[in-house]
Amino acid sequence: SNAQRRPLPIAHGSPGGRSPSQKVTFAAILPGTNLITIRRAYTKKIQDAADQLTKGRHIKYNFTNYFRVIASVEFMSLNPSPTEILKILCSELLKIDVSTIIYMTNSEVYGHNAASAQYLMQLTGYLGIPVIAWNTDNVGLEQQPKNTNNRCDHTMELRKL
Repeated sequence: SNAQRRPLPIAHGSPGGRSPSQKVTFAAILPGTNLITIRRAYTKKIQDAADQLTKGRHIKYNFTNYFRVIASVEFMSLNPSPTEILKILCSELLKIDVSTIIYMTNSEVYGHNAASAQYLMQLTGYLGIPVIAWNTDNVGLEQQPKNTNNRCDHTMELRKL
């Protein structure tokens, strides 16, 4: 593939020195680019979003007192091959026990990467990994059955104090 991928793990813990007992890992799959400035900008936005989760004004409501948030960034070409998709999922994301994937493309033309988006969605569905997707091709994806339940990983249970 012509897109460069470099996972950039970004770990955030709870304020006050307490170490959260469980981790929540999310990964962002972003459009690949050879421009280092764009890759840095994408990574900074993801890091800023993770910072907002951990450094909020209302600490007593902040779930990061109980969970350690880990963010990872992967870059994928706009029209990836099945091999590239499998490599990112198996070699990178499953290895870090990802809880959720944020998948974005910058394709503005419907149909440009519909097959690869469908393949990614099907694989993550089989693996039970929720995906938040922002791409024009989602319009053409098969609808989920109405009785499908949202799944939360069993390790992400909230405990009462």
